[in-house]
Amino acid sequence: MKSASTTDRAIVIELAGLPGAGKTSICEQVGGRFLSRGDIGIARLRPSRELWRVSVAVLRLAFSIRPFSPTRIGRAFDLIAFLRYYMRNCGLPVIVDQGLVQKLWSTLIESQSYSDSALEDTVDALAPFAPDVLVFLEIPPDVAAERIAARVGGNSRFDLQSESQIASRLRPLSAQYAKILGLVAHNRDICVLNLDGTAPVAENARQLTDLCKGRPAREVSPSGQSGNSQSLDG
Repeated sequence: MKSASTTDRAIVIELAGLPGAGKTSICEQVGGRFLSRGDIGIARLRPSRELWRVSVAVLRLAFSIRPFSPTRIGRAFDLIAFLRYYMRNCGLPVIVDQGLVQKLWSTLIESQSYSDSALEDTVDALAPFAPDVLVFLEIPPDVAAERIAARVGGNSRFDLQSESQIASRLRPLSAQYAKILGLVAHNRDICVLNLDGTAPVAENARQLTDLCKGRPAREVSPSGQSGNSQSLDG
C-alpha cells in the first residue's frame, strides 16, 4: 500500500495515547487472532532503503535530544527493531498496543530540547511502515494520573509516584504528543481515529473489534472534524 516493500503485510491498527489511557487493557479485551504477534521473527525486518532511512533519522533525532542519555539511544533502537511488526505477510488485521507513534513519543519524553527538523525527518521516514489506522485514546492528564496511581504491578516510569506528581509530569507531555500527531496526520495513507479514553474499556474494545472485522471507521482530522470512512476488510 505504501511502498513495494510493504504491499504483502496485513492491515495494522496502532494505538497511541498517554500512559493510563487504557491501550493495553483494550487490546487484552480484543485479543484472539487480532493480537497474535508471537509468530513474527526479527528476520522479517529485511534490509532496505526505507529501513536505512528510518535508522538514520531516528538515531539523528535521539542524538539531538538534550539532556543526552544512552537510554534514549536504546529507545531509538527499540523503535527500529519494532518495525518488523509492520512487515507481516499474514492476511489478518493486527492491533499493536505500543506502536511506532507511542515509541517515538517515548523517545522524546521529558526532553528539554531536540531537533525539530530531525523529528520531522523521522516521521517522514516512518511513512512506509506506518499503520493503516492510528487510534489515539484521548484522556485528560489528571484522569490518566489517577489510573496510574491506582494500578498495581505497573512497569512504567510513572509508577510508584503520587497522583499529583504523575499529573504534573503528564500535562506538558500532552502538548508534545499533539505535536507528533500533527506531523503524523500529514500522511494521507493513515486513518486517524480518536477514541474517548475515559469510556468503558469494553466499548473501546468493541470498536476496535469492529475495525478488525471490516466495519467502517470514522476518520477524525486533527481539528476534530469527521472525514471519510475507511473499511478495514483486509
